[in-house]
Amino acid sequence: MSNRVAGERTAVKAEGDRAQRLLWVDALRGYAIIDVIGDHLYGTGIAGGCGVQLFFLVSAYSLLHSVHHGHRDVGSFYVRRLFRVAPMFWLAIPLFAGLRAATGGDPHTLTDLLAAISFLFWVPSQWKSAMVPGSWSISCEVLFYLIFPLLVLTIDSFRKALVGLFVMGVVAAIAWPLLRIWAGSVGLSNPATQNFFAFHSVTTQLPVFLLGFCLYFAPRGGDTKRRSIAAGAVGLLVLAAGIAVHLNSGRYYFVYAGSFLLIAYALSNGAFAFIANRYVAAIGVISYSAYFWHFFWLGVADSLELGLVKTSLFVISLTLLCAAVTYRIVEQPGIRLGSRLAAALRTRRMKGSAV
Repeated sequence: MSNRVAGERTAVKAEGDRAQRLLWVDALRGYAIIDVIGDHLYGTGIAGGCGVQLFFLVSAYSLLHSVHHGHRDVGSFYVRRLFRVAPMFWLAIPLFAGLRAATGGDPHTLTDLLAAISFLFWVPSQWKSAMVPGSWSISCEVLFYLIFPLLVLTIDSFRKALVGLFVMGVVAAIAWPLLRIWAGSVGLSNPATQNFFAFHSVTTQLPVFLLGFCLYFAPRGGDTKRRSIAAGAVGLLVLAAGIAVHLNSGRYYFVYAGSFLLIAYALSNGAFAFIANRYVAAIGVISYSAYFWHFFWLGVADSLELGLVKTSLFVISLTLLCAAVTYRIVEQPGIRLGSRLAAALRTRRMKGSAV
């Protein structure tokens, strides 16, 4: 075996070892997708329909965990992210195009297709006709990736994470009215629709990603156990209060995001371990595929005009089944390919720098 091949295989294996799954992280992803599906089935999820915000927080934390365990090369970062996000999303494009055709919907245009393939569906003129339902959250993730390397360079402590959170909060507040104006200029004349667009824009969601930075750099010295229990208890109380008083509007998204932060901090330090059980974590592992599949089966169920109980059983069972399959045959091969390409890229750059 050549030294080059051996080096690439070693790099891939090391990358896989560093990417060992954290049970509590997968469990939070599981709760996030349960909330999203519940919101779309019943009008509200277990956390006011803010499961996507939980995804964002966990995503930022996971990326930081990866970076601080050896994945510091920017080029390799983007290669891994592309092959993590794109394969399943690209598979969803023909799935939903076929569903639209089968249910009598107007076909999408070539512009819609190109916007979806290139991840430019967040552009306001395409926003109303994104080919894949829920594309707004993918656009927020992709745009967050664009600034993530810069955030890593500038934020390396809890204090700086708090400053970043404040800055992003100010950006979100300033951008909101500007986004409404922009939405109106491209044909979204209804004020409610303008607000809807502004809420689903990346500037509004960036503070949630920064909560993931705060979680990663949160103080863990001293009496961490007691502090974690207290944080988790407060987070659960806030979450329960929000559900009890029906805070289901998007305007309360940061209340729920704050409760997610406190709960995640507790879990990251071993408190409230019963929340992070392996069954919910198993759902979290396939949550990315499940995100797309639940939209697809909801569309099928709507065309069949099933009752609520039958729709629930139909959507949940088929979503989990299909997600388990595509995680294995689409997501995992994409992750492995991305890891191999990223390792090869690092090896080439190391050779180039050694010359």
